Amino acid sequence: MSRAILGKNVLGKGMLKRREIEVPTWGGAILIRELTGAEVETVREVAASAVKDGQSTEQANLRVFAHTLIVFGWINEDGTRVLTDQEGDLLYTESNQTIDSIAAAIAELRGLRPKAVEQAEKNSGETPRA
Repeated sequence: MSRAILGKNVLGKGMLKRREIEVPTWGGAILIRELTGAEVETVREVAASAVKDGQSTEQANLRVFAHTLIVFGWINEDGTRVLTDQEGDLLYTESNQTIDSIAAAIAELRGLRPKAVEQAEKNSGETPRA
């Protein structure tokens, strides 16, 4: 029989999956982690907001979605974020291929799919749920 897990023993401990990925265009590897539930909600709200604000094209929505994933999911060795919310705009100077591959790796850790943006467009009146 398995041992019962108490909420106080696991909740708030930040036990998130991590992975090192190669970024050839940057000449090395970076550390990423899966997003928390709150961060996923923020990413979805940002994507839905981009639709509401008239950024219109699917490419623009995917770009905002990808950049937000990276801002939250790219971390230092100690688990802290590499980029602040304000520094996320620096990603616009990087190649789309680099950004797309990093964002896809972060999304994969969390089980997110590119369809999340599509879902956000359909549900722009409310936050989509996983």
